[in-house]
Amino acid sequence: MRSLFSLHLHLHSTSQPEVEQALALIAEEMGRMSAQLEALRQEVHENQQIGESAIALITGLAQQIRDNAEDPAALRQLAEDLDTQNASLAAAVAANTTPPAPAPPAEGGSGGGGGEEIPAESAEGPTS
Repeated sequence: MRSLFSLHLHLHSTSQPEVEQALALIAEEMGRMSAQLEALRQEVHENQQIGESAIALITGLAQQIRDNAEDPAALRQLAEDLDTQNASLAAAVAANTTPPAPAPPAEGGSGGGGGEEIPAESAEGPTS
């Protein structure tokens, strides 16, 4: 895999094993980031294809409605087909949608301030 990153590193007063360890960690992280970027590119491409398919479907439905404007039975059948497709699409979206990851806990914990927010009403004391 071709890396999309370049690295310029200047170290002063550092031993050779520490430099090698730092470079190994950086290279590992760059590899992870490259893989994530490639996965994101693939997902964007797939989403574009889905969008194009939806546009084609809507265009086709519009034409079918025009073609069957004088045939109520055909229009009812088209509506039923559309309801079925809608239900299938909704189920597919629900099945393939992951909930957002929970936010990471604030660093610092309870032993030294820093990561904890104070609600506005309690920051100034009681509000009576």
